[in-house]
Amino acid sequence: MPGSFTHDFNDINLAEAVTNWLELGTWGASFVATPDIRLEGTNDLWGRITANYGWALASHAGLDLTINERHIFFWSRNITWPKTGTLAQGGWRICLSSDTTPTITGSAPNNGPTNSKNWAVGGSDTEIATGWVCYVIDPQGTSTFDIGSPTVSSMKRMGLGAYISGTVGGGSVKPMNINFSAIRYGTGLTINAGTEGAPVTLPDIYTYDADSTRMFGVITSANGIYFCGGKLRFGTAAQSAITYFKDTNRVIVFQNFPVATTFYELILAGAASYVTTVQLGNYSNSIASDGFTIRGVGNAIWTLSASASNTIFKAYASVFSEMKAGALNSSGVLRSCTFSNSGTLTPNGATIADCIFQNLKTTSPISATNALIINSKAEMDAVTNTQFINCNRAIRITSDAEEYSFVGLKFSGNTYDIENTSGGDVVINLDDISNPTTSISPSGGSVTFVASATLSLTGLQVDTEVRVYNHGTSTELAGEEDIDDGVFDWAYNPSTYTAVDIHIVSVDYIDIWLDNISIGAGGLTIPIQQQYDRQYFNPPP
Repeated sequence: MPGSFTHDFNDINLAEAVTNWLELGTWGASFVATPDIRLEGTNDLWGRITANYGWALASHAGLDLTINERHIFFWSRNITWPKTGTLAQGGWRICLSSDTTPTITGSAPNNGPTNSKNWAVGGSDTEIATGWVCYVIDPQGTSTFDIGSPTVSSMKRMGLGAYISGTVGGGSVKPMNINFSAIRYGTGLTINAGTEGAPVTLPDIYTYDADSTRMFGVITSANGIYFCGGKLRFGTAAQSAITYFKDTNRVIVFQNFPVATTFYELILAGAASYVTTVQLGNYSNSIASDGFTIRGVGNAIWTLSASASNTIFKAYASVFSEMKAGALNSSGVLRSCTFSNSGTLTPNGATIADCIFQNLKTTSPISATNALIINSKAEMDAVTNTQFINCNRAIRITSDAEEYSFVGLKFSGNTYDIENTSGGDVVINLDDISNPTTSISPSGGSVTFVASATLSLTGLQVDTEVRVYNHGTSTELAGEEDIDDGVFDWAYNPSTYTAVDIHIVSVDYIDIWLDNISIGAGGLTIPIQQQYDRQYFNPPP
């Protein structure tokens, strides 16, 4: 298995024995340790709740859960979902109490341990046949309900609560329907190593996580889909070897757990001379293929943090949705990717080509304003042949230092195609495809769109080559080899170019030089008549 892996998890209780677990409520059979359902380690715990409420809480001397994004990861299982209360009834819940020996108080469904925070995470109306699940919650986040005055900086009991609304085990078999395993706190995994020839893949990460000596629950898998419940960090700033991750045709789903809105994250870090590369999909012969789908489900959102130095993020033919925000660097590459129902991407000079940004999410918890933020002309030049559809403000331009050029950028259904926050005047030169029409300048200044004009040469012989130069210089402005359809077109900015020199070359025909050709705002069409070169001789080999 390529790669090396580390984690930041700390055990609260691995459920190897009933020691340090508190049983509250009504249990038809008290929980006991057994290897029969072992998920992690040697044993797990199980018990039976029937037609009642019950809680199982592990102890701690006093855990501070206000530090470093600490989240609770807790493996548990209910095998009687049809007889479980609904989500609104608190059928399945995670509970944290700051009491050493809490008691149950409150009225159903808002009953639970004294001085506790309680999150309803499942019920008979949300679950049908789920097995083991590693539930993840943000202890500092908004809970379903609180009881008393829980102290998050000193939590002393952590575990689950269940409401089984029907009788379990009416026959001779009385199943132990409540199972639970390791409970930990932490944030996620760090992936290192791998090479371009032997990269780390998503199954490698899953294999590490799913080993019975660990079972952290950051990556789980079902039916070919990888479910993510924490952070994935690729590389470190102190690594002494490269990190290389590459995979194709994968689906990652961030789970609908009550975590912090900034918690789910793909993070890249690298070191000088030891670059971290993450590649999703393939790019060969100018074709992007075999990409990833990365999305959140329910209320889950995630962040792409790929702007650090010494890192390269490349995505081809991939689909991203429910992304809260994303940041790349100038080494980044996105080709034929789609961003939907997501927030703002800041490319910082990354190459973006043949992509789609659509349905920008302006409501909480994403609350975005712009699809793309551009800070310079060079950054804008790296964005080509891309569509912006149904976005509040498609592109924000923050600097008026230079004229901008749009190449193949299409806009439709946006409130504003361009937002200018530079405070100055912005000029945008458009090719014959780019079509922004609306703009807003909330900090003052203006946006001016300069439409392109087209120089057309018609009547060209098959296999003709054309080169266009800025008049009086050797600076090539446009060109094309092996023209077969008889036409050469060049879209230009009439405010920038007023005169050009044109060189036309074709085998068997006399070279043509057209010098100091005036081109204006309305474009120009020139019929070309190439004369056969009677002196040309090209013997066969």
